[in-house]
Amino acid sequence: MKLGYLIVPAASIIALTSCQFNRNQTTGEFDDTQANTLIEMQAEDDLNKSKAILYTLPSPIEIASIIKESDVKYDEDLLNNISNSERYTSGLKMALNLGIYSSDMSLASMFNQSQKTVEYLNSLKSLSSRLGIAQLIDDETISRLESKGTTKDEMLDIISEVYMKINNYLTENNRKNVATMVLVGGWTEGLYVALNIADVNADKNRLLAERIIGQKMALNTVIDIIESTPNAENDQDLIYLKGKMNEIKVILDEVHLETNGQITTETDAENHLTIIHASKVNGISAEILTLLRDKVNEIRAEFIK
Repeated sequence: MKLGYLIVPAASIIALTSCQFNRNQTTGEFDDTQANTLIEMQAEDDLNKSKAILYTLPSPIEIASIIKESDVKYDEDLLNNISNSERYTSGLKMALNLGIYSSDMSLASMFNQSQKTVEYLNSLKSLSSRLGIAQLIDDETISRLESKGTTKDEMLDIISEVYMKINNYLTENNRKNVATMVLVGGWTEGLYVALNIADVNADKNRLLAERIIGQKMALNTVIDIIESTPNAENDQDLIYLKGKMNEIKVILDEVHLETNGQITTETDAENHLTIIHASKVNGISAEILTLLRDKVNEIRAEFIK
């Protein structure tokens, strides 16, 4: 089988490490030019490492595509109501729901819900404005999405572009904690929707069930990203999110992956795609699925409250 995950572009973390600087032989002081150069080189190296880590995570577009492929019906009631966006005032809630609405917008677009897609983009613009990044979603972008001549593929390209711009900006402007929150919100929403439309006893949803199992590996990466975000051990929002992700992990740890061959990965850096190859993945019991769904529903309810 083939499990394909798109990179979440440049989202979330740069794990800064210490640098060694030489003192001036004459004055005994640090060489500022050398120090600045080393800092820039280290930052670039850490950003590249962050991108590599994120290759294993599904983007909102990928999650929506998986759900669409599973031959299920679009259920707007599962998505976070657009009217809720105005009640998010804390940085945590705004960032989480920026990720959640990105996931919901992708799903609406995948199911050809053009008007709903535009409404979600407007909600993203509102949240982005309150987070101080309004310039990343301009009127031109909204007009492109609203155009009657815009195809579904073009809409998905626009959504990917918006998501990429948001995550790139946050990561490169020393707001990596916010980028991490956006990522957690988007990942949780995708898992929430998948769990609430999946029926592992139905053959048509077998692919979706396998993708849910695959999130066991993705969750480990999500937790690593939270832990690697600078000052994560002192950031109460990140401590809270790590605790919630570990609650999900306790249940997913009961799912045991089995293959009859070696698991290999194939990375396509140009297209930002990593494919995980395994000849067989086992199923997930109805009991575990129910526990997982209940826990994710509980956490997602907190995120959108």
